[in-house]
Amino acid sequence: MPAMLHDHEVGRAHYFHIRKRPGFNTAGSLLLNLTPRDFQVLDRYEEIPRLYTREKVEVFDEGGNPIRCWVYLPTALTLGGER
Repeated sequence: MPAMLHDHEVGRAHYFHIRKRPGFNTAGSLLLNLTPRDFQVLDRYEEIPRLYTREKVEVFDEGGNPIRCWVYLPTALTLGGER
């Protein structure tokens, strides 16, 4: 489902990412009904904790209703830090 994340922007360093930035909004898609196994697969794909962390945030659906969900946020390595 379409969703909007407030106070975050899309960027790219070594990899694409979203990061906190007041005043910016990022449109995206919200995946529903994920299972614990789905999160295990996604966490492995996103290389937690090396490249990303998974954090709960509030997004808004097309009607402006808030929804709490997980997002993957970049680590220093993803943003171009030391390997």
